Amino acid sequence: MADFSKRIVGVYIFFLGGVFSTAALGQNILWESFIGGLQYDAASKLLMVEDGSIIVGGELFSQDGAGRRNHSTQSDIYIQQLAAPGKVYWEAVLGGTGSESLGDMVLSPDGGVVCIGTTDSDDGDPLPGEGLMDIWVVKLDLNGEIVWQERFGGSGNDKGFAIAAYSGGGYLIGGSSGSRDGDMHSRHHGGVDSWLARITEEGKLLWEKHLGGSGNEFVSDLCELRPGWFVVSHGTDSDDGDVPKNLGKKDAWVMLMDSWGNVEWSRVLGGTMQDEFLDCTAAPNGDILLAGSSYSAGRDVGKNRGRGDSWLVRLKSNGAFLWSQTYGGTWSEGVSSLVSLKSGGYLLSGLTKSRNGDIDTLRGFYDAFLVRVDESGNKVWSGTIGHRAKDALSAVIETPNGSFLGVGFSEKNPVPPRDPTKREKTAHIGSFDMWLVNFNEPGALNMPYTTPITFSGKITDRDSQEPLQARILFQNGWTLDTLLETFSDAKYGEYNTRLPEKGWIGVEVSAPGHMFYGENILLDTLFRTSRLQRDIKLAPIQEGEIVVLGNVYFDPGRWELLSNSLPEMERIIRFMNNNPNLIVELGGHTDDTGRAEDKQQLSLNRAKAVKEYLVSQGIPDRMLVAKGYGMNRPIANNSTDLGRRKNRRVEFKVLKVGTRKNG
Repeated sequence: MADFSKRIVGVYIFFLGGVFSTAALGQNILWESFIGGLQYDAASKLLMVEDGSIIVGGELFSQDGAGRRNHSTQSDIYIQQLAAPGKVYWEAVLGGTGSESLGDMVLSPDGGVVCIGTTDSDDGDPLPGEGLMDIWVVKLDLNGEIVWQERFGGSGNDKGFAIAAYSGGGYLIGGSSGSRDGDMHSRHHGGVDSWLARITEEGKLLWEKHLGGSGNEFVSDLCELRPGWFVVSHGTDSDDGDVPKNLGKKDAWVMLMDSWGNVEWSRVLGGTMQDEFLDCTAAPNGDILLAGSSYSAGRDVGKNRGRGDSWLVRLKSNGAFLWSQTYGGTWSEGVSSLVSLKSGGYLLSGLTKSRNGDIDTLRGFYDAFLVRVDESGNKVWSGTIGHRAKDALSAVIETPNGSFLGVGFSEKNPVPPRDPTKREKTAHIGSFDMWLVNFNEPGALNMPYTTPITFSGKITDRDSQEPLQARILFQNGWTLDTLLETFSDAKYGEYNTRLPEKGWIGVEVSAPGHMFYGENILLDTLFRTSRLQRDIKLAPIQEGEIVVLGNVYFDPGRWELLSNSLPEMERIIRFMNNNPNLIVELGGHTDDTGRAEDKQQLSLNRAKAVKEYLVSQGIPDRMLVAKGYGMNRPIANNSTDLGRRKNRRVEFKVLKVGTRKNG
């Protein structure tokens, strides 16, 4: 395995193999997908973008499938943005002929992603290095293309594990350093030190420092507690230098640091064995929650339930110890992800090898282990999810609909079950795959998470090409109730909004002095679409200007308005009320099938039907003229079905632009 296997959760190094399951204690997999190729691939990080799409990060060894652009037989960093449950926006394979591993990633203010990892390549994507392994920071844009990259290191081995965004701009990065030269010019303390640095939005180094003692240290996690102040978690085996004391073989070392690397407080937590934190979060009152794995008992840990336990600690913001809790069974557990829940409490995720204690079901050698706790760390529920071989979750996030998304890895069962009903519903790709799974908690409604459809684009004046600040109105297509009203940006004419999850909606775009744009969208048919792009050019109101009423509907050979025409009629009514001095023509048109006399009358009847409805809704009769043109003015070729459909239309044409009277 690559470096990240240790990073997913420290307890993995004590496992020989494993397995996952599909449901436990009411746990439901709502949907899942596998990413990768035929070899070993695993995901370790997960982000949710503002538009509801997600970014998955990990490493792959495969040279096919997702790894078809792998730079070598070694591991590359893999980043993918997708709309749940699976429409891929872009994917990036980052590396060279050496080995690359992903440590962490964070969203950038402009919607891109900045990732930190480790590389020993001197070709391909990475810049040339100074030593064996270097810390590699890469900024990707909205399309997954490299914007900038920086490589930090010296003549030794240096590794990147964590990154966090400063609320005031720039990033704090952390890892480990075995160098005493190159970029690592601050005072070195021992064999391998924790290394921290602040970089700008463009990746330029502002300051760097080593922290540690005569033993070995590394940064395991970073989180901003309040603006400019970061909780830094380390692993350490030192008992001197910057490390306050040593409690056991390997301790969890925590500190609070300001934006220039000054340490306000520092403390070591753990027991006589190995203990580590891999994730942290801030409580609503400013307390600090830290989660990881512990092989100790007593002291700061409390009860040991087995070989290794999932471990949760709460500190005050000044570092004072509040409480510690462990979870698990008589074998090994660990936590790699800690989520603060919207409804209160926290969700811990990692893995388990136990079949007792807090684990009621284990479907393989080890499963993904989930524990929900309250603000005091008391267990609310616990459960497992997975399949029939090795599986684990390395990162989990809560979705807007209250379900959860998790990523990790899942092993294909080498011996498929004889019973077809017990076979996996979603087929693996290779031996070990990146695993993306949507699940809910026990007893929750089955509400799969899907990325909301976004409606975005740019609105301009058709003639001048200048951007317009236009009103964008979304209505329920049946009730005509307003669902949302927004405006395009006045300077750029751009807009971006989310649509409801399902239903039929009408969209109207309008701007003073311009014709309107209308569209009806049946969202239930767009389950494979996550982004609707509409660059709309609004024509100025002027005599002779025509809008084809493409959302006015009639039965074949009939002229009575169908009910699904009402959103378009409402758009016309609002336009006419906003421009009371217009005189417009409603022109009916048909294809060239049938008798010309019949089509002439049909076209007139349809134009009259539109006029009559508008008049019934308060539009003055004097503003409207109904005319029928039959088959005389086609706008498309009548020899095709598509052309005939386009020719069967009602047009809205400006005949006269009057002058608004004062008063």
